[in-house]
Amino acid sequence: MGFKALTVNTAAEAAGHIYAEDDAAIFQSMFGGDGVLNIGNCLKSTVISNNKVRISDGVLSVGGHIGRLSHADYQDMTIENGATGYNRNDIIYARFLTSGNVDSFILAVKKGTATTGIATDPSLVQGNLYEGAVERDYPLYRVKLSGLSIASVDQLFTVIPTIPDLKAQMAKDKAEINQSLTNIPIFRCGRIRVSYDSPQYLKANVVFDKEMPSYDYSVTIGIDSNVIDCTAIYYENRSVHGFGISIYKADAKFTSVDGVNLSWIAAM
Repeated sequence: MGFKALTVNTAAEAAGHIYAEDDAAIFQSMFGGDGVLNIGNCLKSTVISNNKVRISDGVLSVGGHIGRLSHADYQDMTIENGATGYNRNDIIYARFLTSGNVDSFILAVKKGTATTGIATDPSLVQGNLYEGAVERDYPLYRVKLSGLSIASVDQLFTVIPTIPDLKAQMAKDKAEINQSLTNIPIFRCGRIRVSYDSPQYLKANVVFDKEMPSYDYSVTIGIDSNVIDCTAIYYENRSVHGFGISIYKADAKFTSVDGVNLSWIAAM
């Protein structure tokens, strides 16, 4: 058949050339999958009785094919009676079916198998409509029956977000990422040789390979025990570019050959 032009004008006498499957392919590519669109009541369910679940207004896409319950409209889904002592899962689902020329798109109930144990869901048809399948079922709700009563109605569908929803979520995610980044410690580390400066001091200047955001950081200095006899080790003259290290000896007995390798960490 070859490439098919869709958004083009044709002669007034020309036959129609755009079909439901063309629009469905476009919508499927936009939505990325089946789901309920975020508008109205999003096909909300309400248990009316043990034999009736009401589906409120909303818009649904299955394989890109769109169906809706209009605003303030609803559809009641009939649930067959349960049985005392038995459990059963029924599925409320949307079914798209095509003969190739005529399509149907309905909401229906698939009855599960009653059991005295743990109930399982009935199977649904998951044909790929884009690839030519003729039927696709999309589960909306699991109706769990325990005995004669509806025990719960579990939502099975995904709500497809709107573009404003996505923008809001992206802004929120960005803010959370930025906040988390502000909590990540900033640090520099390395090793340096501290050498003779005077009889009382060994000194060295640490220069960061990348400057710190500010000088408000702390420094931890690690030196092997018993490597050198000293009174104190401290840092000074902090800047965004680095700091100084001094090793002080009160009895003023450092010599020109004295020195020591040490490790340092500057963090904020």
